[in-house]
Amino acid sequence: MRNAAGILFAIVLGLCASGCSGCGGGSSYCDAVCDCERCGDRDYNNCLDDYDYQTDRADRYGCGADWDDYAACVEEYYGCRDSHFGCGREWDRYQSCVK
Repeated sequence: MRNAAGILFAIVLGLCASGCSGCGGGSSYCDAVCDCERCGDRDYNNCLDDYDYQTDRADRYGCGADWDDYAACVEEYYGCRDSHFGCGREWDRYQSCVK
């Protein structure tokens, strides 16, 4: 189950994008995710890399605000509830922007 969650997490981050310059940043985001996922050091570092990539991608597409909303939701409400970390509405809005 942990591997499936890790793969899903990587896919989610791979699909996301943008800059969360006003929120806690990648470390806060990855701390929230890894508290539930029980990430090892490698997974945590991959999360940080993916977060940076997505931040840049969101900036390129002009979707920074949508990414910020999603990342802030994950940081605040993450609860291992579903594939979008309990932030499905924010995720959907972000995905609509980057397509």
